[in-house]
Amino acid sequence: MQLIAITSPGPVANEAAVINQLFAAGLPLLHLRKPEASDNHISQLLQQIHSRYYAQISLHSCHHLASRFGIKRLHFPEQLRAAQHANTWLQLAEQGILASTSVHQLPVPPHFRQQFSYVFYGPVFNSISKPGYDSVLPQQYQLPPQPVPVMALGGITPDTMRRVSQMNFNGAAVLGALWQQPHKAPDTLATLLSLCK
Repeated sequence: MQLIAITSPGPVANEAAVINQLFAAGLPLLHLRKPEASDNHISQLLQQIHSRYYAQISLHSCHHLASRFGIKRLHFPEQLRAAQHANTWLQLAEQGILASTSVHQLPVPPHFRQQFSYVFYGPVFNSISKPGYDSVLPQQYQLPPQPVPVMALGGITPDTMRRVSQMNFNGAAVLGALWQQPHKAPDTLATLLSLCK
């Protein structure tokens, strides 16, 4: 099972240092999601992250910064995906860019197989970072086969991680469990990674 971390949408003290620690602790992939942040803020944050980790970062916004930092992963939230021209996905693939997106309904559309490496779906469990954003799935839900890998989003903790695999998701994206206590994030990550094996 794959584990993906998503940055806190708001400011975090010593955030770049924590991100570097997470990568050093074995984080495979980080989604940089700062919906209110300026280009300058995103650029400054990236400059503080070790360049050896850029291949493991996906940008949710400020996609134009990708070429400057050698980033080859872009995420398209639902609204941004809908605004793209039909040939965008082919152009990205020709540039060696791996695209991902978010969905709020299942099943995943079959044509996503040609466009995206994986999708986020949630909330699978009650969200930690968005109180009141509760699970949309029944207790014993089993994900049927999908055209692309589906990453569970929402309420991912060491306690819920085992259920992600039992529900047939291909992996999970964690946010609140890491960033509510950033000083403990590397330890939380280590626990989550051990549950992915």
